[in-house]
Amino acid sequence: MESGGYLTTKAKYEGLETWSNFATELNKVAAGQRSTYFDLDPASAAARTQAAADARSIANNVTTQSTRYDNAMALQGITTARNGKYAINGLVTRVFHDGRLKGWSAGGNFRWRSANTIGYEQFTDSSGLPNNVINVSKPIQGDDYWDVGTMLSYKRRLSKFVDLKFQLNIQNLPNWQTPRLVSAGYDNLGVKGAVNAIMPTLWELRRPRNFVLSTAFDF
Repeated sequence: MESGGYLTTKAKYEGLETWSNFATELNKVAAGQRSTYFDLDPASAAARTQAAADARSIANNVTTQSTRYDNAMALQGITTARNGKYAINGLVTRVFHDGRLKGWSAGGNFRWRSANTIGYEQFTDSSGLPNNVINVSKPIQGDDYWDVGTMLSYKRRLSKFVDLKFQLNIQNLPNWQTPRLVSAGYDNLGVKGAVNAIMPTLWELRRPRNFVLSTAFDF
C-alpha cells in the first residue's frame, strides 16, 4: 500500500518512527529532562505540562495510524463484500403462445446471499481488553439476504416489422423493510451497554416494494 512507504520512511518529519521519537523527547521534558530535539526548559512547569500533552497527542496519532495500516494489511485478500460469500439466483418465466393468454408472460425471481461480514473481533492486550487490531480469523457474521420479485408482460404485433411490449416488474414483492445490519464495532466507552461490548453501528435501508412499468418497441 502507498501509505506504507510514508509510514515507514525515515525522512525528516515523516514516518511513524520519527514521530515516535518526538513523543519520546517530549516525555523527557515532561519528566524534567533536557531534550536534544526541542528547545524547552524542563524547569518550567508550563513547558513540562505542554510537553506532556503534546507527547500524548503524538503518541495517540502514531498508534492510530499504525493500527489502521496494520488492519488494512490484514484485510488484503479477505472478502469484505456486504452480501456474503455465497449467492444463489433464480428466475422462472412462463410464456403463453396460444389461447386467450397468447402474448402474455409471467414470471418470478429471487436472490439469496449468505450472511455478510459486519466486522471482526479484535486481539486483546495483556489485560484482556481489545487492542484495536482486528483478528481476520474471527469475523462477526450478520444475516443472510433475500430478495423476491415478479414480472408480468404482454407483447403484441403492431405491424409486420414492429412488436410492442408492456412489462411490469415488482421488486421486493413481500415488501420487506427491516434495515439490514452491515457494520458492528466495539463500544469502547460503554455508551450503549457494557464497556468493549460489540455493538451494531451501521444499517442499510431496504427499498420498499417497487413497481417498474416499461414499454418497448421491437423492430
